[in-house]
Amino acid sequence: MNTKERGDLTEAIAVAELKRRGYTVSVPVGETARYDILLDAEDEILRIQCKTAWMLDEDRMVFKTCSTDYNASGHHANRDYEDEIDAFLVRLPKDDTLYFVPIEDAPSREMTIRHEDATHPNQNVATEFRLDSSLP
Repeated sequence: MNTKERGDLTEAIAVAELKRRGYTVSVPVGETARYDILLDAEDEILRIQCKTAWMLDEDRMVFKTCSTDYNASGHHANRDYEDEIDAFLVRLPKDDTLYFVPIEDAPSREMTIRHEDATHPNQNVATEFRLDSSLP
């Protein structure tokens, strides 16, 4: 499966799970929006960017919090999502677990989340971002 197919699958799983929970979800037409879905959270509309995570080791998962833009000559630049989305909805493919990460909690390039209790106060723990505990 290539990265586009993996991203499409993550987006489809995210939309299906949000719908299962009773949310109204909208998807923009085309590929020009910086967000993948709009989530109607009753008193606000959230712009969500869907991302697929991967495991660094048994305890840590990571996902990109930026996109990569390529120009005509093949050079690339990383571009963050600040002021363009409200949150990331992240899927871990090994078990299709979903995580909701507000943009203000995410660094500008990539984010690592631990599955076990963090030993340092600046480490991110998965339980804080699980969809069940963090979705508005």
